[in-house]
Parts: sequence; C-alpha cells; structure tokens
Amino acid sequence: MKSIIKTVLAITIISLSSNLFAASSQIKLTIKALHNKNVRILEENSILFSGDSFQINVEAKSLLYVYAFLLDSSNNLQLLNSPNSDSLISQNQTVSFPSSSDNWFQLDDKVGIETIAIVSSSTKLNASKIKDLSKLDNVQKFKIRHFSSKIAIRGINNIDLIDEVNLDLSISISSSLSEKISPILESNPQSRTILKILKGSSDSEINRSSLTRGVKEVRIFEDSAPAVVFIETTSGHGTGALVSNDGLIFTNSHVVGNAKKVYVYFMPKNSGKYSEDDYMIGMVVNNNKHSDLALIKLINNPIGVKPLSLANASSLKIGQDVHAIGHPGNGSQWTYTKGYIGQILKNHEWSYDDGIDRKAQIVIQSQTPIMGGNSGGPLMNDAGEVIGVNSYGSDYAGANYAVSVKDLKLFLNEKFTIAKLPAKTSEASTASYEWDANVIRVSKGDYDQDGIPDTIYFIDDDETGIWETVLIEIANTDDIVVIYDYDEDGNWNEKIVNTNSIPRPDFYMYDQDGDGEADVLGYDDDDDGVVDRYEKV
Repeated sequence: MKSIIKTVLAITIISLSSNLFAASSQIKLTIKALHNKNVRILEENSILFSGDSFQINVEAKSLLYVYAFLLDSSNNLQLLNSPNSDSLISQNQTVSFPSSSDNWFQLDDKVGIETIAIVSSSTKLNASKIKDLSKLDNVQKFKIRHFSSKIAIRGINNIDLIDEVNLDLSISISSSLSEKISPILESNPQSRTILKILKGSSDSEINRSSLTRGVKEVRIFEDSAPAVVFIETTSGHGTGALVSNDGLIFTNSHVVGNAKKVYVYFMPKNSGKYSEDDYMIGMVVNNNKHSDLALIKLINNPIGVKPLSLANASSLKIGQDVHAIGHPGNGSQWTYTKGYIGQILKNHEWSYDDGIDRKAQIVIQSQTPIMGGNSGGPLMNDAGEVIGVNSYGSDYAGANYAVSVKDLKLFLNEKFTIAKLPAKTSEASTASYEWDANVIRVSKGDYDQDGIPDTIYFIDDDETGIWETVLIEIANTDDIVVIYDYDEDGNWNEKIVNTNSIPRPDFYMYDQDGDGEADVLGYDDDDDGVVDRYEKV
C-alpha cells in the first residue's frame, strides 16, 4: 500500500506549483498542464505522462520579440512560433503557445526530459535559423519530466532509475483511477486528501472539448490552415490552397467543374464557423481535367496570409508521416488529419464517372482519414510543405490518393491567361450611372422577336471582367427580363420575367444542369416578389 500511495503522490505533485519568473525579469512564464481532464499550473521539473498536454503563456515586462522553442526528449529543437503571427509583444501583453486557448501540445510516447525555452530579444531574430540555444542571451528554460503512465500504475519508488523497456504491463491512467484505488485509500485518513483530488480530476468538465495534438501537429495546423481555403461553386464545394502572394490557389478540376467563377473563403481569425458573406471572388484561369488540377486567381489579393511552400518530389518516402487540412462535411471546415504514405504509384491512371481518363506521373496513396470535401486540399509533410493534392478515395479501407507535387509543379508551369477588365464606352458609363451597377457593355437585340430592337445591359458588379447579370429592356412594353449566370461560365442559371400588367417580375426559370433549357419553374402568384410555388418541367 505504501508504494501505491507514493505513486499517487507522484501523480498529484504537479498540482502543487506556482508561476515561474525569468531571471532577467523580462518575461513571466506560466506553464499549464492538462492531466486527467484537470488543468494545473506547473513548476519546473514537474512530472507529466505520455498523453498529457501543456500550454505556454508568456507575459512581457517590456516591448520584446518573444520566441518559444521545445527541445524534446529526442533532442530535437522545434520552433513553436507560427510564421503567420507577429513575435513582437508589447509591455504587459501575454502571448500563448499554441495561439488558441482551445488547443494544447500533447506529449507523445517518447519519454525523457522536455525542455521549453523562451528567447526574448529587443531586436527581431530569424528564429527559423536558430539551431543552438546556448549561443543566445536571455533564454529562459523550463523542464518537464516526461514519463510513461506504466510507471505510475506499477507503483515504482525511484522512477528515475527505471528502464521502461522492461515494463510490460501496459495500463494507462484513466478517469476511473480513483474508483479503482478507493478501497485501499479510504482506510487511510492521510490519503483522503489525495482521493479527493483524484475524484475532482475525474469529475472535472474543464476542457472536455479541448483539442490536443503533438507539438509538430499543432505547428503544422497553425502555420498551414490560414492558407487552406474553402471553395464553393453553384454545384458543390471543396478545398484549395494559396500558393502565391498574388492570389493563386490550386484545387482539383472536379471541384470547380466547368465554373469560371468560384467563391473562396479563408479561415476566420476567430474560432467558429466562417461567414457566408465573407468570401472572395476567384476566377478559374486553368483547368486541366486530365491531371484533375485547376488554378484559381483571386480578384483581390489576400492580406496577411502566407502561401504554402511546395516540397521536392524526390523527398517522398513510403511510411513517412503526412498531414491534411480540408472541409470533409457541413460544419467541419478546416479539419486536420494525420496519416502516412502507404504507396507511391508512378504513371498512374484513374477515372471518375464523367468518362474522362486521368493520369499523373506520381500519385501518392496515403492512409489518411479524409472525405469528399477534402478534394483539392493539400497533403503535407512534417515541414508543412505540400507534397500532393488530395483527389480521390477508393474501396480499399483507409486508402486515399493525392496527385503529387511533381505533377502540381508541371501544372503550375502551364500557360494561362487572366481576363482583363474591358474598357468602357461612354454608353456603358452612362448606363452604369442610371442602373447604379457596373455595366460593361450595352447592345441592341430583338429578344422578344417583335421586330423592334431591345436594349441589353451586361453587368459585372464583382469586376471579374465577365458579366454575371443581363438586363433586357423590352422596347414596346418597358418590361425588364433579368438573366443570371452565377458562376460566369457562359450558361444562364436563372431568368426572371413579367407576365402581366403589374410592373413586377412574376415568373422564374431555373436551368439546373447547364443545358440551356429550364428545369424548374417558379410562380409568384400574388406579385409580392416572392415565389409561391415551383414545378419541374
């Protein structure tokens, strides 16, 4: 019983700690731990177990550049700062790692000493080039003793001397631990405080929904997700990624289909679902159906978003870890998943149900949990570099396929043109003022075939250079016909006309399959501007 009690004391020692101040008094460093659903403030050399998580909070005592590193148990130095965030913090400002309070760094199975190092400087440093902390001034270190949960359960007295390879009893610390040891501890008055702590931990609702990932995974998500976009067309949605500062985005050809215009959403800065009104317009400037790749050019360049880098195809190895970010379903935007490369397929051919034969020089088969909405999104290596474009799945359990970065680079080197805004005539400028819209062209045509020319106005309000709305002013009745081409592919999607003497459109036609014929009709029976009933043609 004594060894068990000592073990429990080892578990709960991490709750008996306090804040740590840097010797230079430049920063105040606080490390939080999440163990058994309970949050604690750590002191240096506290014990955490594999699967436990931690957060870092740094408060600056003056205007400083602050950089966070982790020297892990494998002696790998990892920068925790995101390159998309500013490392300069003002006096009394606090910065967190990970940047979101809902995220945690999670300890893996590699036990040892985890060293957190905070570098503070009055001048900006090239932190990504730092390899040796001993050469820097103003470095505050904080050590965590990282052990396997096997040790705690076995009740070992001197855990520093134990060789974990010889521990074959694989039992993890669970929320039911207090129940298992209750009969032993209840008879010992000195242990009731410990039991209370454990029960409080197991019953705690704190951070039940918190996201926990390893340091590497958090870094990849935080660095890469801002450049991953949600793409919406009139017929579906998918994923894409920004690859240049001038607004070029890659995705799959089957994501954009035949659309010329798409709606692009970047990840919201604050947690929560994106706003459907907060989109950017993108034009499809290249669409290679045979390699299943498409290129989108944003009308306006994104501000403050770092494009993803492309890896070297020669770095692809079977068994290496890979990472994906995408939008697998409704309400699941910007979802992170991790897997590994199962096979590398050369000169691979495949097809969908559209009758188009597709081929790529290299296709990556990965055991990475993704779904249809991930199509067009990046498959990345441990450095956050793009190694492929997630494209399709198969009946083979867990296998998904990505067109490789080699094929992506060849595609990006293909020639493409970006539509230029046409010069306006004086007639178009006058019409723009009269209609309070960006009329790019005015022409004449006998739309109703009554022998009298009607006036046709082509409107480009999103300034893509391609009209999305046509207004036809019927000469002998002054009625207006409205035609919409939402995706600007040259095929109308909706027509609205007036069928009676009341000057309000009351009859709607919808072309759902893009064949130029109406598929659904809508009727506004009471002329109130709202469709009252629909019928299929």
